[in-house]
Amino acid sequence: MSEWVPILTHYPGKIISFDGDKQTATVKVMREQYSNNLYSLYTEYDFPILQDVPVQFPQGGDYYLTFPVNAGDNCMLDFCDKGYSHWLYYGAEKIGTYSSGVPRAEYFRSYNVNDATAMVGYNPIPQAIPNFNKSSPELRNKDRTQRVTLSASGVLEIVSPTSVAITAPATSITGNLSVSTGATGSFSTPTGSTVTVKDGIIINIF
Repeated sequence: MSEWVPILTHYPGKIISFDGDKQTATVKVMREQYSNNLYSLYTEYDFPILQDVPVQFPQGGDYYLTFPVNAGDNCMLDFCDKGYSHWLYYGAEKIGTYSSGVPRAEYFRSYNVNDATAMVGYNPIPQAIPNFNKSSPELRNKDRTQRVTLSASGVLEIVSPTSVAITAPATSITGNLSVSTGATGSFSTPTGSTVTVKDGIIINIF
């Protein structure tokens, strides 16, 4: 019996579990493999489950965009040209050698199941993002009940089904502030006065 070993480059996968501390995932490859005998009779078997697959998050200059990664999320797997265990587990720049001077085993790996990375956000057509905004970029949840929208008109729209919390030593607003209902809090005016509002009604100015 011979086994057909494919060259792994890119394949869709599905997240089985995610480790938020290491930002690595256990991933199932969304395809099968086959082996055949001398009579060309094929036997199906599964890819091995991939362990410790690093998941990509946008970052740069010590700033990060993070989001939950859940079991069942779709991803795209990228299999590296060479082994990367030295980088993944130790942050090292070189693979190194054994005491004999022979390069370590990962040096000889190529497009191996042990050297995958995962990019979440790829979906098959039946699971496309619902209610997709075709005109403006958004940061949103699945049903758009929570979202930040940068509209083409220049309006920044923030929508929440519950509340919006801002935690800061001070909050500065330049321009007109329009509140429809329910404003409660204290505001400082340009002249140094403090305006206290409760349920949209000014109750004190000093």
